[in-house]
Amino acid sequence: MLELVDLPYDKKRSGLGLPSLFLQFTLMDYFLFIKPTINNKAFREFFCIDSMKTATYMLSALNLPATGEKKGRIYHRSTDFLEQLESRYHRLQNN
Repeated sequence: MLELVDLPYDKKRSGLGLPSLFLQFTLMDYFLFIKPTINNKAFREFFCIDSMKTATYMLSALNLPATGEKKGRIYHRSTDFLEQLESRYHRLQNN
């Protein structure tokens, strides 16, 4: 499951200011509309992140299922992806 985690970031160093929930929901949209997998390069391009190290840290903090190592590492949407979408939908309906 893609957990809602608090991702620490150094805005000054990385140039990021993405709240964790925004990041996670946007990544869910990526998995839904673009592709069910993502690698570091695609993540950086999609979120406009310059640093490979920052993207790696953020991806690993999301605890996504992954295959491969180093440059060949691919992150997959979680097995309960549809339940997460349903939960997100209900959360939006209640606001």
